Amino acid sequence: MKNAVFAFISTASIFLFAAPTVSNVDVQVDGASRLVKVTYDLSEEAVVTFAFKTNGIALPGSETSRVLGDVCRRIPKGVGKSFVWRPERRVNRQIGKNVLTVEVTAWPLDNPPAYMEIDLVVTNAIRYYASVEALPNPLGATNDIYKTVKLLMRKVPAAGIEWKMGKAGASGLAQQRSVKISENYYIGVFPVTWSQADLIGQAANAVTSINGFGNTTQVPSQNSYNNIRGESTEVWAGWPQKGSEVMSGKFIDKARRYTGVMLDLASSAQWEFACRAGTGTDLYNGLPVSNANVEDLAWFNVNVPAEGRTYKVVGLKQPNAWGLYDMLGNIWEHCLDWYENAASSEYLDPKGPESSSTGTRMMRGGSVHNASGSCVSYSATSLVPQNNYGYRLAAPCEAPASR
Repeated sequence: MKNAVFAFISTASIFLFAAPTVSNVDVQVDGASRLVKVTYDLSEEAVVTFAFKTNGIALPGSETSRVLGDVCRRIPKGVGKSFVWRPERRVNRQIGKNVLTVEVTAWPLDNPPAYMEIDLVVTNAIRYYASVEALPNPLGATNDIYKTVKLLMRKVPAAGIEWKMGKAGASGLAQQRSVKISENYYIGVFPVTWSQADLIGQAANAVTSINGFGNTTQVPSQNSYNNIRGESTEVWAGWPQKGSEVMSGKFIDKARRYTGVMLDLASSAQWEFACRAGTGTDLYNGLPVSNANVEDLAWFNVNVPAEGRTYKVVGLKQPNAWGLYDMLGNIWEHCLDWYENAASSEYLDPKGPESSSTGTRMMRGGSVHNASGSCVSYSATSLVPQNNYGYRLAAPCEAPASR
């Protein structure tokens, strides 16, 4: 016997453009199996998320992970959309003692939720979550699943914000200037790890361990810019002349075909804006640079001894305010731009120079081999594009079709 026992709320994200709406939400629970079924109507194609609440407090995603159906992904418009939730026994007891509500939210395709989860085992399998608390795993973003078999990306709220890139009083590339990024974008919560690179087919010599994780959660250092995007030549210029175009068979090309997402490296401006997370200081914790103040944020040459020095497992240091880990230290990260030791005069969506007098590309963030002064938000260095280092993926803020 089924009884309507839940209250409901339907919401729609509000932006400057027309937003999809959710209506006619209905929730029922099977008295015997306790299986919960939610149905709703959707006015326009959208990304749909949910939140079950007891007494107005949202249940964490780890307790509502067993949900299947028309939710947490891109959903076509229509009536009678549905998803089911099979609560664990402990949660069932909690539900029985409290008032339970469900909130169903529709997000426009060009401004989806805060977190995008990309499955690296199943092709074109993308899920979305409104907050880190909604992620369907214990430990949230730091669960090893996001360092191995799934790629977790965070939406960066950059659209239309003017901010200061560089450092006040600095010269050369770090010279402070005003910059604006026109659109939001996604960026990886972590740099790409051995396991993630291996699943997409880049790191043939990926390290494995008996439990399937171990060293696979470290950042790989065997990835050159040329292997990631392609080598700039007289025939194929690469970034910025070719924009988001990459060479066939390179890592980004493989990643796009495998996931269905327009993945790429971040531009230097996108990287720095994401690293700062709304701060204007050298460190994203607001403190001045010192070994002690960098200690909690980054792996650098003080807390990683010279003997046996290696790159570290990601996600062990403090994230910034947007939940991004290892932006400082651990390993230098490739960016799209060519490198010149001079600040760009570009204001809107800086792409960097057309070429480099030294033939080098931009890297950001510092590494285990550097002092604390290199592990700051404006820090940059150069690398010839055939040499190897780390990288973090970015993507447009849009919802591609998924399974």
